Amino acid sequence: DSIDSEFNDLPAVDFQYNDFLITADDSKLDVNSTGGFTVYLVFNFDTDPSTNWNFLISRTNGTSWTEGWGIYFYEPFSGSDEIRFFVNRYEPNGAYGKYASIPYISKTSTHIIKMVYDEVNILGESFGVTKNSDTEPYSDSVVDASSGIELCRANNGNYEINGSVGETLFYNRPLSSGEQSEVENYLSEKYDISLS
Repeated sequence: DSIDSEFNDLPAVDFQYNDFLITADDSKLDVNSTGGFTVYLVFNFDTDPSTNWNFLISRTNGTSWTEGWGIYFYEPFSGSDEIRFFVNRYEPNGAYGKYASIPYISKTSTHIIKMVYDEVNILGESFGVTKNSDTEPYSDSVVDASSGIELCRANNGNYEINGSVGETLFYNRPLSSGEQSEVENYLSEKYDISLS
């Protein structure tokens, strides 16, 4: 909504817990016949997440999140906070879905967050102050949810985030490594975010 110094003096949209953005459901969002998908977010937490789940972006079903995909912050009852990248089920890893996870991203800096699913692996990655990456094998097709893409909220109307988004990119196919490099170089230069 405003020019934001944390996004290299470019516009960013602020989401303050009750704010969210949702697209209309569209067959162009379906990915179960495209071999997977790719998502990029340029994101910054304004405050520490306050619940066990805070969704950054997702396309899921109802209240159970047993279809589709998403990226969310997870605060376990014990252990370290994480950003999780899931396909077909938000948790646990098992027969009906799987997730990759990286350490919690610092709220003090802006990051590029990437998720790539190619029906072989789930890749979750962040670039910024530090680079974090996790790859988990998973080979099922995405079960397409009948919903739009939601930004900064889960499909059941809960688990919002207090943060800012400078840019969101969604591709309904897995980008090649060369294409990923092109997107990452573009976002790095535009927002002055390190890729190393």
